[in-house]
Amino acid sequence: MIDIQLATGVAKKGDKEGIRMMFETLFDFDADFMGWNGIECLWEEAEGYRSSCDYLVDKVLNDEKYPTIEDKAMEFIKEFMEHEGDYYYGCEYNIIENDDEVIVSAAFVSD
Repeated sequence: MIDIQLATGVAKKGDKEGIRMMFETLFDFDADFMGWNGIECLWEEAEGYRSSCDYLVDKVLNDEKYPTIEDKAMEFIKEFMEHEGDYYYGCEYNIIENDDEVIVSAAFVSD
């Protein structure tokens, strides 16, 4: 059976906590990524973090290589898929920005 996962997040531009929360909840359907299944499911480079999600959120929010919210969202999704792509595939995503907000949506298929 095929499962479809839909992920969405919305944040006000300039609201650092809102943007952090958007990323923290974007893939909250994945218990390993969120850290709910223990540290044995932690990505190797996330050692020292509570979860792979915490690591990835810190990475994209604090790395100057990703200056815009769109850059941060694209890197977040790209790295998630690099690590979790054995389980999820067919990722399609959209990043929509207006004057005040950013909306990130992604759809995945899994077995």
